[in-house]
Amino acid sequence: MTNVSIVNHLISGFLIVFILSAPGLLQADNDCTAAKPKPIITETMQKKLKSYKMAWDHTSGQETGIVEVLQLNSGLQLKVVSGGCESYGVEYTMSIDGQMKYFPEELITIDDKYRVVKNWIEKAAKSARELELLGLKLKGLENIMSVKKPYDYLSIYIQKDSVVIELSDEMGYETSRLEFRQKLNNKVDVTTGHGFLL
Repeated sequence: MTNVSIVNHLISGFLIVFILSAPGLLQADNDCTAAKPKPIITETMQKKLKSYKMAWDHTSGQETGIVEVLQLNSGLQLKVVSGGCESYGVEYTMSIDGQMKYFPEELITIDDKYRVVKNWIEKAAKSARELELLGLKLKGLENIMSVKKPYDYLSIYIQKDSVVIELSDEMGYETSRLEFRQKLNNKVDVTTGHGFLL
């Protein structure tokens, strides 16, 4: 299996398992383990935003996910995807300025990879401060930022136009994720999330 197919397999598997405790849950009307999700962006938060839209994700045939798109008064745009069935998670996507430089293929050790991507992790954290002031808790990013050597349970997958960083617990029930994907307009999409199996 090539590195690209391994990463795609891991990302696909992660999205199925991807989860996070939301600020609140409602009683579910289906066979899912997870309760029907409640929006992450509260009414109080919405009053502080330039714009806000919410839609249910019906890909499972039930209301097991929510997609929220918002813009802060500063202009920062954010997409929040939450929900799940056998797992539950929240993922945040925003764009930051920058051009991802070439990452050498010879980076083999996790220490080398972490050293090279650390600057991007710090850039993501700087942009996330505005979201934290709004009241959002980006636990996936926080967990990855607080990881210490020897980087047990940390995986970093470096591709030509993206970097995926995953951190799991010893049993693999809880996962934090951070992805950087280069866009054509000198922007980098940053997606961070946290989740766990139910």
